[in-house]
Amino acid sequence: GGLPFGARELWERQFELVSMETALKEENGTIRSKIVGIVNFGHNKIDEKLCSKLPSLKVVSNIGAGVDHIAVEELRRAGINVGHTPGILSETTAELAFALMIASCRRLAQA
Repeated sequence: GGLPFGARELWERQFELVSMETALKEENGTIRSKIVGIVNFGHNKIDEKLCSKLPSLKVVSNIGAGVDHIAVEELRRAGINVGHTPGILSETTAELAFALMIASCRRLAQA
């Protein structure tokens, strides 16, 4: 759940996908040792404490504009690359604002 449309099917062809909830269970140390990347969809906290539990981690990719929930400098110092998608919601946000202005002017809520 939570992955962009079509992403799961595409990634499953090349990777074994594991949820963080599953990976962080104490008994799943073998799984944790194999994780090389995190794709974050939402505002889950990702910091050095979390990443220290994933010894093979090389990259964290955030699907979203902000990285305030990711300790970017800590991770980079640990040799972990961090990526995100700045501006990804700019057009959508502008379109919604424009649509709401039109709806307000046309009094669509009252109709």
